[in-house]
Amino acid sequence: GSQDAAADWCLLQSLAVTHVVNAVATTVPNFHEGRGLTYLALELLDLPDFTLTRDTIDKVCDFIDEALSSGGSVLVHCNAGVSRSCALVLAFLILRRGMDLREALEKARTARPVVRPNDGFLRQLRELQKNMRPSTQSPSS
Repeated sequence: GSQDAAADWCLLQSLAVTHVVNAVATTVPNFHEGRGLTYLALELLDLPDFTLTRDTIDKVCDFIDEALSSGGSVLVHCNAGVSRSCALVLAFLILRRGMDLREALEKARTARPVVRPNDGFLRQLRELQKNMRPSTQSPSS
């Protein structure tokens, strides 16, 4: 989602959001800290050469998994809700829900039609998906 969604307390309540991933924490505050929401604050740049580290992706996936397993719901946001936050959700769908990138994009666009990660994020997500597939090479002896 966008920073506007993250700022809208009534919207968050109506969606029963309990956890928020803020992908732009140095420029957009955690608007509702102290109101019972759990935040994960990150700083991702929306640049094709910005690296989504595996450590960051794993932190986000663990955070989302913990929220969902406790019956919560999660808003993942950046500024416009088009590239950075979407890339994180797509990574979650690939790693934790076993989807390929095409399936993940379809699912994400059903919920949010403006999903459009930058070319660098898409390249990294393709690589993430490729690394998830079982190896087809036979072991060397």
